[in-house]
Amino acid sequence: MTLVSAPAGTGKTVAVASWVAGGRAPGPVAWISLDDVRLTGPTLWSLVVEGLRRSEVDVSGKVPAASVTTREPTFLSWLVTRIVAHPRPVVLVLDEADDMSRDNALGLDYLVRRSAGHLRLVVVTRSDPLLSLHRYRLENAMVEVRMSDLAFTAAEGRALLAARGVELSPAEADAVVRRTEGWAAGLVLTAMSLGHRADRDSAAAEITGDSGTVSEYLLSEVLNAHSAAARELLLRTSVVDVLRPGLVEALAGPQALRALTFLERGNAFLEPVPGTRGWFRYHALFRELLRAQLAYEAPATAVELHRAAAKWFAGEGQLEEAVQHAAAAEDWEDAAGYVIDGLAIGRLLATPGAGVLSEVFSRLPRGQTGAAVSLVRAAEAMSRGDVATCAGHLDSAREQITDAGAWVAADLSSQVLSMVLAMALGDFEKALEAAARAEQMLDPASRGLPGRQELVALVEFAKALALQQAGRLDAALEAFAAAASAASQGTSYCEAILAGSLARLALVAAWRGQLRKAQRLGEEALAARPASDLPVGSSLGAAEVALAWVTTQTYDLAAARHHAQRAAEAHIAVGDAMPRVMLAVVEARTCRGRGDLAAARAALAEARGHRPPAPAWLTDELRVEEAALDVVSGEPARAVAATEILAAARSEPASAGATLVLAHARLVSGDPVDDPIQAGPVGVTLTTRVDGWLLEAYRQLQHGHEVRAARALEHSLRLAAPEQLRRPFREAPADVRRLMRLQNDLTDRHPWLDGSRQPAVPHQRQRRAVPEPNPAIVEPLTEKELEVLGHLGELLTTEEIAAVMFISVNTVRTHVRNILRKMSASRRNEAVRRARELHILAS
Repeated sequence: MTLVSAPAGTGKTVAVASWVAGGRAPGPVAWISLDDVRLTGPTLWSLVVEGLRRSEVDVSGKVPAASVTTREPTFLSWLVTRIVAHPRPVVLVLDEADDMSRDNALGLDYLVRRSAGHLRLVVVTRSDPLLSLHRYRLENAMVEVRMSDLAFTAAEGRALLAARGVELSPAEADAVVRRTEGWAAGLVLTAMSLGHRADRDSAAAEITGDSGTVSEYLLSEVLNAHSAAARELLLRTSVVDVLRPGLVEALAGPQALRALTFLERGNAFLEPVPGTRGWFRYHALFRELLRAQLAYEAPATAVELHRAAAKWFAGEGQLEEAVQHAAAAEDWEDAAGYVIDGLAIGRLLATPGAGVLSEVFSRLPRGQTGAAVSLVRAAEAMSRGDVATCAGHLDSAREQITDAGAWVAADLSSQVLSMVLAMALGDFEKALEAAARAEQMLDPASRGLPGRQELVALVEFAKALALQQAGRLDAALEAFAAAASAASQGTSYCEAILAGSLARLALVAAWRGQLRKAQRLGEEALAARPASDLPVGSSLGAAEVALAWVTTQTYDLAAARHHAQRAAEAHIAVGDAMPRVMLAVVEARTCRGRGDLAAARAALAEARGHRPPAPAWLTDELRVEEAALDVVSGEPARAVAATEILAAARSEPASAGATLVLAHARLVSGDPVDDPIQAGPVGVTLTTRVDGWLLEAYRQLQHGHEVRAARALEHSLRLAAPEQLRRPFREAPADVRRLMRLQNDLTDRHPWLDGSRQPAVPHQRQRRAVPEPNPAIVEPLTEKELEVLGHLGELLTTEEIAAVMFISVNTVRTHVRNILRKMSASRRNEAVRRARELHILAS
């Protein structure tokens, strides 16, 4: 048996007729159309006999009795003998077989089963017949052709439209096929409606199921063909996109799911969702018709159904769906309340227009009031960078939240918005205070709520930004790691926070001279780049700045300019000082690298004049960079004055950079200078340590101690080698660069200095010639173990490695134990030393 069961207008009859006309039937075809035929008494069997006779099957001499049943199968047995007697298999097509009685179905089943394969039954119907389909499926004796099989592909849809004289662009034609889901009648009706339109591409985009000829067809051929009870069920369940257990009952009563299952078998433009049990969806055009008809027939019922759906979705933790249905019912305070109670205020802080919530609340009526609405409006304003409007709505929300303890979620959302607003205004202390209050409230307030991780990640991220702006980099690193950890465990809405945290970790690593780590984190941040970003900190801009800083320090100035250009094109928040200042320093250093000192000064001056100004510690770094340019341009006295004024303006000791620039300026001026390495400057980074040893080499050369100078130079090279920090050597004083040229074996010992990498294979061969007291390595290290080994070489603690890699401390310890075993080492430093000897790590 072949069952062709699909809704109206899917091309069932045309498909079977094409098959017959193509001559692919195995024998004669008896085609019986049952449209408008009342199948009472022997009617069906009279038609069958007549059809078989026309197909040259010998069925003469017998007339069906008034009642043909399988209980008294005299007639049916005779019919079987006639069919079997025919030399070829007989194909019996029953078209429009929608009203078949049970007796008729049993009789057909009797014929098929006793004809020993000589009868091929093809049933074409809008709803599954009463035949024992389960038995045919079990015996693999039936082929089923459903709506999905009959749906037109994109190429077939384009061909159909073109054949009817409708020429559309390929994109618009494909859009029509997607819109109709390949429904044949929908494509034909679309072609008819577009035939007289001048701008067919625009008209094609306007095809919907709630108007025009498509609507008329669906209304008469599908919806109105159902009983009153089925019709009401279809209308009530049309308000949602996907029907699922529990939701269906909430909309249409306790027996609704069972009734829907029967409707699906009846091909009511309803189909199961693949991979789920009891889930259904309507054909898009039919769903549009149902909703339009519901709104026309019972608008008040439509509103109540949307409210019921919103309540159900909220109870299931499906926030976006709850908000959409509350908005459809125009219950805007409830819609906003779902966001607040779900601790999802952070989702609205992303780039405007990103996400479902942002789209829904873009329709929020101007005159709508309420505490939740004010909080939502404050978040939306903040996402646009409209600080004043955000502050106004936030004040309004606070006035309406009369008892904060009664609605903790609203108070918590208010604190989060206060924190983000303070960040945008540059008031980092106030941001830290708000973050601390939010952290205190999070655990007791949000236990079990779905948005908790999102808000934890957002609070940690904003707190980390405030700490970073305040120059408290150690605390900021810890908070960024916590934000990344929370974001990685949250929903997709945490993508912006995860990418932003990785980018900030890259920034701090680059600032401290951990160039390889910064490179890795920066690339991870770009790879994790979300569709939207947070207004208080761009992940793209910060990551590109970090990579620009790294390539400047390794003296790949072309790459540095590329990353700097991409960073300049990215959005960096007005108050986001650290990436902005670092970008200015990168631009100044690349200009200095090509000898354009005027442009370098201009980049630094523009950054210092930016409003709002950068924090003092970052402004100091800009002044130090300017003082370094003074020394290079032959104005050491100006550099001395600038750095001395800078030191006097601060109560704490001068920074490492300021101390070294001052020492350099005095050496150039011929003034005596103490050992810069012993000066004990604060805030020492890898770059300042390397600069300090280079300056010591310069000082020793001025005193005529070339051997000591060479020792200092060698020390600086060993410090810089693991990170391939080249810039200090390219910008070292002329006397130091001359000393480097005189060191004949310098390139052999430090091939990284000119941008080349030391080949691994020759050195491994050299090492094999030296007997090892212990096995160098027992078995290869895994990728994670190699990453942990690299962090051990950077002298990171177990806790720091766990934070950087976003794994637990115990996992780090396991990796370390494996490394020691495989490297035949008893201590971490011994494993690192052997790894460098084997060139697993850079030496």
